[in-house]
Amino acid sequence: MDIPSSCSGGTLAMHFAGHESFHIREGWLRKGLLAVQGDPFVFSKEYPEDILGVGHNMVSAIRYWLRACGLANGLKAERGPKNALAFELTPLANRILKVDPYFEDDQTWALLHYQLATNRDFATTWYWTFNKLTARQFDQELVVNSLKAFIASQVKTRLSDSSLERDFYCLTRTYSTDADSDVSPEDSLDCPMSRLNLVEHLPSTKVFRMMAPKLESLTPPIFYHCLLQYRESKGITSPTLSFQEVLRGELSPGRVFNFDAETLFEHLSRLSKVRLLDYSKAAGLNTITLIETKRDRVLSEYYAHGGVLA
Repeated sequence: MDIPSSCSGGTLAMHFAGHESFHIREGWLRKGLLAVQGDPFVFSKEYPEDILGVGHNMVSAIRYWLRACGLANGLKAERGPKNALAFELTPLANRILKVDPYFEDDQTWALLHYQLATNRDFATTWYWTFNKLTARQFDQELVVNSLKAFIASQVKTRLSDSSLERDFYCLTRTYSTDADSDVSPEDSLDCPMSRLNLVEHLPSTKVFRMMAPKLESLTPPIFYHCLLQYRESKGITSPTLSFQEVLRGELSPGRVFNFDAETLFEHLSRLSKVRLLDYSKAAGLNTITLIETKRDRVLSEYYAHGGVLA
């Protein structure tokens, strides 16, 4: 469901429950990207499920996840079926198809998590949970009620609890591995993003906990790419950033990857060792100075050299 909203800084088109309650499945993003590559109007066909080889609701979910993960844009087109959207692959999608076409590298999923969690318009629940939620432990009631308050502060439109509950279920299944005997084998398939260990389901409870990925689970170039994207999204032109804004700033990689101060310091130390940035505590100020400012190069070098900049 789409809810247009005006907010400070521009228009926020909030979007909820567009995934048909399906989290991302292994192979879905590749399947969707190849289909769009073959025909930009694939999702407007009479029977796209025949092309994608999945059920009708799964087609809608794949279409949603391509957009939510920043891999495809739906554009109004002059040609093609009436009122149809022509889907166009983003530069990130084209790069992934070239360097990791089967989405086998966990760092690709870390990169996609950052795209998803910073997509305010199309993945509003993901954006809100990783950027606005202050509690490290949460359950459905807390998230749904807090989201309702957030939505009410933006628009007059009311959103049903069921839509938010579906989003909560899908978000937790995106990141947590949770064997549930009450679901079908198809529905119990884990999302590849669960390998990032960003959300943990506390056993025998309905409570979830935010987790920071292990140090070795997030390589310096991928983290740095997200740092540069954060800088661009904020319109920052200076090469310097403060430790606190990288740790807790909205859309910052520290916030999106659930870092505490110690974890961020460890990542900055690794980045300093490979000469991507300088980290200084001079005069009591924790200052980060970026050395490489072209994130395309950082990403290219990561995939070309197995995680190490040349």
